[in-house]
Amino acid sequence: MLRKFIIASVLLSLVVGSALCGDKGTDRVKAPVISTGPGYAHPGICDTPIRAPRRSLDEYTPGSVLDTVGTTWYDWMAPGSAGKTITVDHDGYVHFVWTNGLNSGNSVVHVSYNIWDPTAQAFGFSGGAQVDAAVSAEMVTIDVNNDGFAFPAFHQPVMNGHAAAAIDFLPRAGTFATREVPPPPNINGPGFPKIAIDIDGNLHMVSTGWIGNYAAFTQYYSKGIPHFDADGFGLDIDWGAGYVPLADGGWTNIDIATSRHSNRVAAAWTYFAGGMEDPVDVMLRVSEDGGQNWGNTINVTSLAVIDTNCVSNGGDPNVCNGDTMIAWLDLSILIDDQDNVHIAWTAYAWYYWDADGNPIMQGYVFSNIWHWDEQHQEYNIVHEAWTYNPNAWLGTNNVMCQRPSLAIDTTTGYLYCSFQKFDSVQCSEDAYAQADAWVTVSTDGGRRWAEATNITGTDGGINTPAGQCRYERDISLAKFITDDTIHVMYMVDRDAGASIFQEGLTTLNPMIYQRIPVADIPTTPLINPCRNLRGDSTGFPYDLCGAGVGDESPVSPFGFSLYQNYPNPFNATTTIAYDLPNTGPVSLLVYDVLGREIAVLKDGFAEAGVHRVTFDGSHLASGIYFARLDAGSFSQTKKVILLK
Repeated sequence: MLRKFIIASVLLSLVVGSALCGDKGTDRVKAPVISTGPGYAHPGICDTPIRAPRRSLDEYTPGSVLDTVGTTWYDWMAPGSAGKTITVDHDGYVHFVWTNGLNSGNSVVHVSYNIWDPTAQAFGFSGGAQVDAAVSAEMVTIDVNNDGFAFPAFHQPVMNGHAAAAIDFLPRAGTFATREVPPPPNINGPGFPKIAIDIDGNLHMVSTGWIGNYAAFTQYYSKGIPHFDADGFGLDIDWGAGYVPLADGGWTNIDIATSRHSNRVAAAWTYFAGGMEDPVDVMLRVSEDGGQNWGNTINVTSLAVIDTNCVSNGGDPNVCNGDTMIAWLDLSILIDDQDNVHIAWTAYAWYYWDADGNPIMQGYVFSNIWHWDEQHQEYNIVHEAWTYNPNAWLGTNNVMCQRPSLAIDTTTGYLYCSFQKFDSVQCSEDAYAQADAWVTVSTDGGRRWAEATNITGTDGGINTPAGQCRYERDISLAKFITDDTIHVMYMVDRDAGASIFQEGLTTLNPMIYQRIPVADIPTTPLINPCRNLRGDSTGFPYDLCGAGVGDESPVSPFGFSLYQNYPNPFNATTTIAYDLPNTGPVSLLVYDVLGREIAVLKDGFAEAGVHRVTFDGSHLASGIYFARLDAGSFSQTKKVILLK
């Protein structure tokens, strides 16, 4: 059922959304969903309950400055993940791209580019410069190299398009030459590309292809080498091997990231097996050599088969919630300055609890945004939102909070995450909920997140007619924070709902660039990190939730696992955690690079659970060491780096 819903949504998006839209008639596609908080009674379509008045924008982020990048009639910038429509180059210039519907019927659709000059405090092009030279193009993302050359990636044409990227003639010139990746035979697409540029200036692009009637999806990787002439003019992109399959399955939400310090490249996507009760998981592959070779696929979430009978059989709601959680249709990936991969993604649960704590089985009633990274290997809650409102609708492929976009401050190491969150009351005349743009921050590498800040706080009104709504969507962060400024791009849709899905009417919508001082995003108070993504609690941050080093988890993990030590590198002491699904003998030893035993952290009988021990290296020389866990036939080793 879930698989059919997703495939139908993709089909609708590609055929209806990408069709050169004409008269839509009066029908509306309405999928039930919405509101905030258990027990919320909604007496009529968008009736106004007692609530505090909305605050002005200046009360949310008083230092923000907003400018209009351009406009569009096309109100759907990405089919899943938020996309990367904004980036900042080394000189502080900000580059933007968007899908530009040039008329109300969207019969003319191209991709546009603009640039913000930080010195002149002005845009380079009035309304934007057209990037593609095709009949039509859409779903554009962007990255920029060290010299300021912009590389938009998109698919063209709109109908049955496939991936391409464009190279700017000169840095910030806005004059592009487009090169398509040669498509493989018998594959539709691939399209919906995301792009990232590595330390050598090479292009790394991921995209999604499908066979026949969208029944089989494949995730592809392509590496492009830009070519410049002797005078430094951008000429061409050599796509070499073309499309390299990364994985089968998934949706059109694959994302890619590159390192600023090495040849590391990482791609992440969500995968579903197709059955109603099958889990939907976040998957990851990493290349250590610039995309030449890729490691095995890692199932980051490993969610359980959905147990839809847990609540009805009297199960513990906390466990039942985890056992019905699935990843949704979007995610964001980033590599930090220690070369650790970070992924933020949306999930939703099948269960809802009312104000009295009574479980009610419903679909799409509880959504949340999660974070995971290689260093901590935990599931950390970023934000969550409850929804249940039979009289309002979120629209196709939407949940209450969704579409995370990650960024990092390379000075402080702070992580930022933007997302879209629907308002529980404000809605359009057709009863589609309106949303705001939100941003939150983590000061400890993603383990704990601050209460999110509504960076727009606009009042879209109740039962608002087309043309008067204020619905922020397609929020994208530039991946780097520069000069203590967060760079955000989003659309303000003047009629809520995606008109290409026949939800609401097409309107001329501004694309907004918002500059936010980091001081306007408070780092406290922190939200409670003690949430379970999984019913079995593996990946739960126990030491943040009252348990000390060496304490065991209250439940048994699914499998054996040795986690990366934290911190790593470390000075003097570090913590090493490991999972034991069964009670039995176990050893955790530390060796030097010559294979000599340096420390015995555990050697003997241990109960099933999650264990944490401290490794004290204060008496050792700086260098690389190896922690090895042996339990029965299981053995795993992690590299441990001591720096004094």
